Amino acid sequence: DCDNTLWGGVVGEDGLDGIILGQDGYGKAFEDFQKTIKNISDKGILLALLSKNSEKDVMDVFNDHNSMILKKDDIVISKINWKEKSKNILEIASELNLGLDSMVFWDDNPIEREKVKINIPDVSVVEPPKNVFDWPQHLKNLNFFSKFKITPEDSKKKEQYKIRSKF
Repeated sequence: DCDNTLWGGVVGEDGLDGIILGQDGYGKAFEDFQKTIKNISDKGILLALLSKNSEKDVMDVFNDHNSMILKKDDIVISKINWKEKSKNILEIASELNLGLDSMVFWDDNPIEREKVKINIPDVSVVEPPKNVFDWPQHLKNLNFFSKFKITPEDSKKKEQYKIRSKF
């Protein structure tokens, strides 16, 4: 998710300059969360982006917001549209030839989380803490991403899946 997950606010309503990201306080919490996500990605975990949003608005944040830690290159595949997130997850699994049981879904919205739990029970759905300041540590503590040794193949995995998603 993007709005109120990667940054505070709704980019379609608040605009690029109106979202909360970086600097200090609440914006710093979202920046720290992105740093934790990037760290996990650097260890070979694939990142997919789902957002009910305008793709242009989301890409403007990725391209033009100075405090964005995550970049488009960090994302293997994205589905930015108005479809149900469970449908987008199924498309991603099919396009990347991944099992649903290998996917972890994080969203700030409890309704979106519940829909994914009901529609795709094989996907692991994270229940994030209410306070965004606690998100980075919560993400670090999840067993889904623990790995003891990073192999050279892990560092190539992201590029391989990006190529696969283009097909």
